[in-house]
Amino acid sequence: MAFYIIGSVITVLFMIGVAEFWKRDFRSATWYLLSGAALTLIFFRRRKIAFASIALSFICVNVGFTALFHPTPAGVLVTLGSIAGMYVLAVWGAKKYSYLAYKHWHKVIDGVAALAAENARIETETRELVKRRPYGPWLFR
Repeated sequence: MAFYIIGSVITVLFMIGVAEFWKRDFRSATWYLLSGAALTLIFFRRRKIAFASIALSFICVNVGFTALFHPTPAGVLVTLGSIAGMYVLAVWGAKKYSYLAYKHWHKVIDGVAALAAENARIETETRELVKRRPYGPWLFR
């Protein structure tokens, strides 16, 4: 829960920074973007997948409701872009960590190194099972 709140605050800082650049207030925009980048490096340095999913879901939920009631082309594009980004992130994660079981997806929060270690462990277990039972677990020797 704390990571979601911190990720949402970082996303808001980045959104405010982009809005300040749009208004041509470069000094405050730089401070917002630098503070967002510093918080990202502190809390999400090894948790890039978790931060991306938090940021995309935050944008989808908060911009999506506004786009429904006050549709603008930019709001609709941002909402559709965040939905597409979440879909691409889910497909990419499923392909990259194909051996990761559903019960082990909490490792996403622990970072990429923990995901790689868990993925290697599960893949090794699968290879050992195939060596012990090359024709499947249903055929006993």
